[in-house]
Amino acid sequence: MNLILGPEVQEFCVNYLDDLAIITTGTLDKHLEHIDIVLSKLNKAGLTCNLQKCEFICKEIKMLGFIISTEGIKTDPDKIRAIQEFPAPKKIKQLRAFLGLCNFYRRFIPNYSESIIPLCELLKKGRKFQWSGKEQKAFDFIKQQFINTIQLHHPDFNKPYYLQTDCSGVGMAGVLYQIDDNNEMRILGYHSKALKGPELNWSVTEQEFYAVISCLKKFETYLRGSKVIILTDHKALLFINNMKLFNGRVTRWILYIEQFNYEVQHISGRRNIVADVLSRYPPDGDLIQEDKNNSLEIAYTESEPNIELIKKLKSLSVYQLQDSKSLAIIEKLKTLNTSIIKHNNKFKRYSLKNDVLYYKTNLQEVIYLPKALRQDIIKQVHVEKGHQGPYKVIKYVRDRFFWKGLTKDIKNQLRACHLCQLSKKSNITYVGPCKSIITENIGDIVIADLYGPLVSGTFGYTFIFVIQDSFSKFFKLYPLKQSTAKSVVTKVKHFVEIIKPKAIMTDNGKQFVSNHWKQ
Repeated sequence: MNLILGPEVQEFCVNYLDDLAIITTGTLDKHLEHIDIVLSKLNKAGLTCNLQKCEFICKEIKMLGFIISTEGIKTDPDKIRAIQEFPAPKKIKQLRAFLGLCNFYRRFIPNYSESIIPLCELLKKGRKFQWSGKEQKAFDFIKQQFINTIQLHHPDFNKPYYLQTDCSGVGMAGVLYQIDDNNEMRILGYHSKALKGPELNWSVTEQEFYAVISCLKKFETYLRGSKVIILTDHKALLFINNMKLFNGRVTRWILYIEQFNYEVQHISGRRNIVADVLSRYPPDGDLIQEDKNNSLEIAYTESEPNIELIKKLKSLSVYQLQDSKSLAIIEKLKTLNTSIIKHNNKFKRYSLKNDVLYYKTNLQEVIYLPKALRQDIIKQVHVEKGHQGPYKVIKYVRDRFFWKGLTKDIKNQLRACHLCQLSKKSNITYVGPCKSIITENIGDIVIADLYGPLVSGTFGYTFIFVIQDSFSKFFKLYPLKQSTAKSVVTKVKHFVEIIKPKAIMTDNGKQFVSNHWKQ
C-alpha cells in the first residue's frame, strides 16, 4: 500500500495495511482535492473501495480501535463494551485474553501496571491458577477504570511539554501534558510500570530517576527536538548533571537524558497529585495482601515514625553543644576570623547555619551528627530500609550526616543486629567433624604436607616437607629451600624406597595438583 500511494501523500494520508485515513488541515476544497489524489492512485493500481465501509468529510472517524477527532483520541465504545462484559476468567488462557484486550488501551488508564499486578501473579510459571477475592477485586477495578477513560489530546508542537513523574517504591508512573491558551491541562498520555526484581531494591533517587527515564522513552516521539519540563517531587533530581555516578546504570541514564531539551522543576508532594496517585494503589483497594504465613516477612518492614528521635533531631543544636568534639569546632568557628577558617585545613569544611554545625563534603553540606544521636539514626535507617546490609545504610547516612568513623560505627552496629543474625544467611564456611583415617597395613595411605615458609637458616632452608605413613606413624622430615613440585617429588621418591604407598593424601596445594606431580 505504501508503494501504491507513494511519498507525496504522506502529509495528509496515513494507512495501516488496507485502512486509510485522509486528514486535511484547511478548507473543504483542499480536503476534496486530497481525496481525489488518493482515490486516483488506488484506481490506477486496480484497487476498489467498499463504499459501505467508507466515511467522507467527517470530523470524527473510527480507526484501528480508536475514535480520532480534531480534539484528540478516544477509546472505541465497542471495545470497551467487550471489556465490561468479559466474564471472570476460569483458566490462564481466558486471563491472557482479557489482559491482551486491556493492554491495547493502557495508555488511557492511570496506574494500569500496578492495578493488574494481582492478575499477573497468576501468570507466573509454576503458579497454580486460583481465583480468589483479591483477583476478583483487581478484575472489577480495572473494568471500572475503563468506564472512566478520558480523551487524549493531540500535541501542539509550538508549545512546551510537561512530564510529571513519581515513584512509590512499588511502581512508577507519569503523565505527559501541555497547557493550552486557557491555562487548562491537555493530557497527551499516561505511562505506568510496576517495579520488580532488583528495581525494588534501588535507592529512592534511582527509582525516581528511573521513572523519568521510562517516561521519556515512552513519549520519545513527542519530545525529541521540543522543550520538555520535567516535574518531580524528588529534589535530588534537580542536580542530575552534578550527580555522583554511583554505577553504570545511572551513567547511561544521564547520557540518555542529555539528548533532550529538558528542564527539571521541583514541585511539592502535595502538588504532585497526578503522578503521585498514578504510582500508588487506589486509596480504597488493598489489591495485594501480604501472605500472613510468609516466614520471610521481615524482608520488608514498614516502621512507625520514631517520635522520640524526631524530638531529638529538633534539638540538634543542643546535642551538638553537649558533644565535646562538635562543641570544640563550634567555639573555633565563632572565635576564628572567616579568612583564617578558609585557609585552615582542619576547620574550612565546617560551617554554622542557624546554630547547627554542618560539614561540607565534595558534593554537598551535611549535618555533623553528635555521638548521642548516632546509634538512634543508624538503627532507624537500618530498620526503615528493611534491615539492608552496611553498604546501603552507609550510603544513605553519609548523604545526610557526617562524623569521623561513620563507616566503622555502622558496620559494628549492624553486625550486632539480633534480627539480622537470626534471619540472614551466614557466609561462614563451617568445617565438618574430624574423622579418623582407618588403615589395615603399612603403606595403605601416606600423608604428605608442607610446613613453612620459615626463617632461612644457615643452609638456606625455608620449608619442611612432612610425609608420614598413616598405619605405622613412621614419618620423615625433609628440609627444602623451595616449595616447588619438583623438590617435593624428589623427596617422595626417596620415601618410596622405604615404604611403597598405595595412596598419598594431600591438601591439594599447588605443588600436589601440578602437572609435574601428576607425571
